[in-house]
Amino acid sequence: MGVTIVMFPGPLQSHLIAMIRLSNRLLRSHADLNITILLISDAATRPLTPRLSFIELPCVEPLTGGQMNLAETLSSNVDRLKPMVADALASILNTNVAVPAFVVDIFGTTMIDVAADLGVPAYILITSATGLGLVLHLPVLDQKYKEDEWKVQMKGIDVAGLHMVPPLDIISVLGKKQSPAYTWFLNSSRQYTKAQGIIVDTFSDLETKAVEGLVQGAYLPAGQTMPSIYPVGPLLGLDGRQAQFADHPCIKWLDAQPNLSVVFLCLGSVGTFSTEQAREIALGLELSGHRFLWSVRFQSGSKETDLQAALPDGFLERTKNLGMVWTESTPQISILAHPAVGGFVTHCGWNSVMETIWFGVPMVGWPLYAEQRLNAFVLAKELGILCGRLKKEEDDDEALVEAKVVGEAVRKLMEEEEGRRAREKTLRMKELARKAVEEGGSSYANLALLVNQWTCASNSQS
Repeated sequence: MGVTIVMFPGPLQSHLIAMIRLSNRLLRSHADLNITILLISDAATRPLTPRLSFIELPCVEPLTGGQMNLAETLSSNVDRLKPMVADALASILNTNVAVPAFVVDIFGTTMIDVAADLGVPAYILITSATGLGLVLHLPVLDQKYKEDEWKVQMKGIDVAGLHMVPPLDIISVLGKKQSPAYTWFLNSSRQYTKAQGIIVDTFSDLETKAVEGLVQGAYLPAGQTMPSIYPVGPLLGLDGRQAQFADHPCIKWLDAQPNLSVVFLCLGSVGTFSTEQAREIALGLELSGHRFLWSVRFQSGSKETDLQAALPDGFLERTKNLGMVWTESTPQISILAHPAVGGFVTHCGWNSVMETIWFGVPMVGWPLYAEQRLNAFVLAKELGILCGRLKKEEDDDEALVEAKVVGEAVRKLMEEEEGRRAREKTLRMKELARKAVEEGGSSYANLALLVNQWTCASNSQS
């Protein structure tokens, strides 16, 4: 009887990436496993090994717009896929394979009930331990603070084992108790304790306090039992990608730059700018005087689509020997691995955080949405590896980050003492990250423990 792990990622590209990275880690180290990923849409994927397969679920008409928050919209659309997921999982079980685990992410927690109905243990894959702790702690906060806008009543959120988290660094909907999105987060939080285990893309030396709090059940309401926690990160998509992108224009440009001389600015796959904000960034990069590689995406509906017209007059000509502006997708891992890159302005999405730590590149944070503000808080306050933040106030999304602020942040990162300290701490964390996934490391051991439990469970099914 074969052993198959079934995974169900949420509808966002970053969530699918995390699932594929976990799959590849499992398949590289355990030859007796097969993995099937249930896809919501025709995401651009290709099997990297015969033991990794994809099943595309039937389409449902997506719910859109209205008053729904993004998280609520995504989760509502996922919830409507329950019958399709149940059919797919049942079909796999009917092929005479053992399925000891069904892995979902934060948008798929309602599928835990689907797995339970079919007798399959469910696991949740989540990014940071701190973010997980906050979600698990939400029912406690819900009882403690009765006001509709409870977070504005506090100087910070007291989450076990951490510094007080500023209200603006909490996911915005968690402060709006009457919103449907808040209700969704609260209900989702209660689903977590139904899981057999929670797999976290972190490592013990990175989020020591948060991991300890999770293991001890410190975030849960009294009387509840914490599922097993498996910190297995960093989960990375390396696999020879540096060689794959050796001829990419961005890499060829970096090849001509001195070591540690370039600041890389990229705000993720969905991080976009208005034309006005892009012009401020351009002027700020120019003011900094440092070499730069800027991956820029404009918001849909921006007035300008031509790069020359969208940026300040003469900017591209003035900086042609100083920087490169790229408007298509970038090979981020290959860029961060390049010796010319000395700093990274990032949105603090967790995949990017893990990649940056792996290569020891110091960061400036520009968190935009979701859990990115919380990630930036952890990197700055808990770890000291974030050299400042370029952030807008949560209730003023239209406010621009001015050129002067961008320029000062880049100079601080690339030439001042604060940037030097951030580099030293990041390089130290790089060493710890690599030790964690080596044989004998904490993440290596946690993954081996998890697979051993799956193997034992599959043997009992046979």
